[in-house]
Amino acid sequence: MKLLLKLREEGCFGNKNIITIKALANWAAKGEFFLSNQGNPLAEKTIEEEMGEIQREEYPPKQQNKRKNKMPR
Repeated sequence: MKLLLKLREEGCFGNKNIITIKALANWAAKGEFFLSNQGNPLAEKTIEEEMGEIQREEYPPKQQNKRKNKMPR
């Protein structure tokens, strides 16, 4: 899953803002790329949740210095 997310971040699947984690999870579930310990294919929702957790760990949101414009009194 980390590899798919890395490839997404690098733009291998197209614009990363267009290719969502949900779309990657759907693709992976249809191809049965990820299996459970019992050998059963993981559900799309499970893959999506795992990828979301990995993305939060590997690619934290970039902090932006946003200052609220305060009007002088």
